[in-house]
Amino acid sequence: MDIQNALKQGILTHNLPAYLNDVTEISLSDPMAFSCRGCGQNCCITRSDILLSAPHIIRIKLALKKRKTGNAKKSPIMLDHFPKHNPFNYYLGQNSKFPWATIKHIISEEDLHYCPFMEILSVGNEMMGKCGIYDARPNTCRTFPVARASVTEVGGTTRADYTYILPKCNTTCPGWKQAASGELVHQSYIFDPDQTVGAYLEKQIDRNQDMEDDIWFNQILTKGLKVIEHGKGSMPQLLGYLLYSDHPELGPNAQEAEIHETILSWLKMIEDELDSLLFIKQTIEKTMEKESLLVPQPENSPLKLNPAEM
Repeated sequence: MDIQNALKQGILTHNLPAYLNDVTEISLSDPMAFSCRGCGQNCCITRSDILLSAPHIIRIKLALKKRKTGNAKKSPIMLDHFPKHNPFNYYLGQNSKFPWATIKHIISEEDLHYCPFMEILSVGNEMMGKCGIYDARPNTCRTFPVARASVTEVGGTTRADYTYILPKCNTTCPGWKQAASGELVHQSYIFDPDQTVGAYLEKQIDRNQDMEDDIWFNQILTKGLKVIEHGKGSMPQLLGYLLYSDHPELGPNAQEAEIHETILSWLKMIEDELDSLLFIKQTIEKTMEKESLLVPQPENSPLKLNPAEM
């Protein structure tokens, strides 16, 4: 797979983030001497769009609910300072017409783009960034600074293996250099100079989220694009309502097993809905095709009845 051309095409047709335009392909065995310090400057304070699946949104909403009902004292996140801010941005792809969702940043007076779920902690005279929805953060955030790409044929079931890429803009993160003694880092900070890409990702990726994303991007998205292709002009908006409006309700005490099973059941329901839309459309098309084979009788045909004779 020519990853550069594939990403450029994806940026043009599916509104993928422009920073994917300049990447280096890497392998799981490559060295990955990286550890997050907690500065937030490259991942939490950024202009880069974080693409969200519906399962991401379900998990994030639940994490926010747990923050409000939890007994433990938590530092405020940016969203707490801007309670009227909608943390999710919904739009139709310019060319694909598919309904997408991203994290909607909070823009400061200094034109800084903050993730709405970011905690800003004061440690002495220094500031530290921290994810306020850490367990629910999307895999895009988990794998930073690495990104993963895969190709699925629309209308088919063929999926290429993941290709691992390193966007050039992510190489400036301070996490690539070992922190000096006395520098501000999270308590969990461990810098391993012998770490590989594969070892790093294994520690970061949530396998339940990975399964949900696989269904979303390689089944729901594929069928959704087919529905849009064969549907009417209002289909993208209707599809957006289906995918992003009616999510399952989970209580703040829900555990991971329940969350994952609920999301899988919801995804199966959505896939069944898309199959129904495609079946109805295909049935109508086949019926119209058959009707087009019926040749109208000429005016002087003996089969044509005169209204006076009826």
